Amino acid sequence: MGNKLLNITTQTYSKAQILKSRFEAEGIECFLENLDHPELSIEVKLMVNEEDGEKALRIIKAFEEENEAKSILQRERIKEIKRILVPIDFSDYSENACHFALGLAAKYHAHLKLLHSYFYPGLAAMPFEETYTYNDSMTTYLNDMQIKAEKNLKRYKKALLDVIEKEKIEGVTVDYTLDRGFIEDSVISLSESFHPDLIVAGAVRKDERNRFAIGNLPVKIIEKTKIPLLLIPADTRFDGLDKIKNLMYATDFDESDFITIKRLMKFVETINIKVHCVHVGSDIKNPWNIVRMESLKEYFLKMYGKVNIDTALIENEDIINGMLDFIHKNNIDVLALTTHKRNLITKIISPSIAKKMLFETHIPLLIFHS
Repeated sequence: MGNKLLNITTQTYSKAQILKSRFEAEGIECFLENLDHPELSIEVKLMVNEEDGEKALRIIKAFEEENEAKSILQRERIKEIKRILVPIDFSDYSENACHFALGLAAKYHAHLKLLHSYFYPGLAAMPFEETYTYNDSMTTYLNDMQIKAEKNLKRYKKALLDVIEKEKIEGVTVDYTLDRGFIEDSVISLSESFHPDLIVAGAVRKDERNRFAIGNLPVKIIEKTKIPLLLIPADTRFDGLDKIKNLMYATDFDESDFITIKRLMKFVETINIKVHCVHVGSDIKNPWNIVRMESLKEYFLKMYGKVNIDTALIENEDIINGMLDFIHKNNIDVLALTTHKRNLITKIISPSIAKKMLFETHIPLLIFHS
């Protein structure tokens, strides 16, 4: 036995016993700690000799994959993309998002719903005694806003229907909802009744984000909804799904990777696209990370044998710059992320870094939620 023991993992007592048996079957000596109360729910440490660390990690990863695959099948049936919600404010960014949404709707024969929410901020800020003086004018103003908004919604709907008719697209329907209030509240409220499988929204340029209602929407709703969100940068133009060749999935090796991959494949399994599974950090030489990445690739190939998959461990202390560099060098067309309450993606969706990803990559950003 080596002199130095390594705490390789912490598990419940029942799982620790299973792993201990697997270690010993592979010739790895294993010790359990914290066994004063060996009830099934008590967590215990598994200790192995440091020289057996990498081999033990591979066994643990295989064990976790087995449990995660079973858990996914038991608790989650990933729905087809049949409903797409597109919040719009009648800007060119919104029009751009509509083109992407229509392309996806055509691919998946989905129902496309446009959402516009108008809001008059001055009404809430008006002194109480003045609300009566200006009540009639405010009512007239809001009525005019509603009439104009509905007219524009009808125009957007007609434009989409014209494309559907011209290109002979089958299985796609379009309608709209008009609401009053903050756009992010309208998105959340409508999602509860419409049940979209995807939200597609335009992202404005960073110097114009305060000029349009949709400008600050992405950052506001990222943490308010569990629905996948596709954000379309201002300078990205839709030239057809067949032009999307490379997708980068940024992983931080969270347990939700397996669920996200299943959701992700709903987007790419019918498109000829290469998936780049990438981890960026300063600890890429950590044997545990190498094992995790190998396991993710094996999972991709096992579950989706036809997918074109590549993996990469990128050494860079600046996670965002590492991602941007990979995007540039590999001609990435779409960046996919998973939000977490902790780790890498928590940093990505913080306001300052999220804006950098949204406004400087110039490629669509596909966000899933753990």
